[in-house]
Amino acid sequence: MKVHFLVSLVALSLFAFSCSDDDESASVSPAPENLTATIIEGTWHITYLLKSDTDLSSHFDGFSLTFHDNGNLEATSGTKTQMGSWTAEDDAGVAELVILYTSKDDFDELLSEDWAVVEMTDAKLRLEHGGGSNGEKDYLTLEKN
Repeated sequence: MKVHFLVSLVALSLFAFSCSDDDESASVSPAPENLTATIIEGTWHITYLLKSDTDLSSHFDGFSLTFHDNGNLEATSGTKTQMGSWTAEDDAGVAELVILYTSKDDFDELLSEDWAVVEMTDAKLRLEHGGGSNGEKDYLTLEKN
């Protein structure tokens, strides 16, 4: 009986120590000021844009995005320039990058959203928007040039 108890105790201990209190899928959203400090450093390009289950990344090939500290957003490719604006905000503890273009083209139609920060490093931002009544989400990834 003592052997069964001892084996059970060892097995239970191994199970308990192998479990983690950390939920690896949970992420902590950066503060808006950290998002601002990251995004105004250098230029960025769009590496992924999924809207309505369609990959639209190629619509922005060749464009570099510059997030100026005064809230202006500039997208340039050769001699083409698109101007917009941006802000970093806190929405119930989630950092959001709010992008606004008024050009009535792909920039406005595809990028003007309040994008929640899913992942942020010095060189990469993964963002998402949506999850409303239909549950559909859009995804945007920016990487530093």
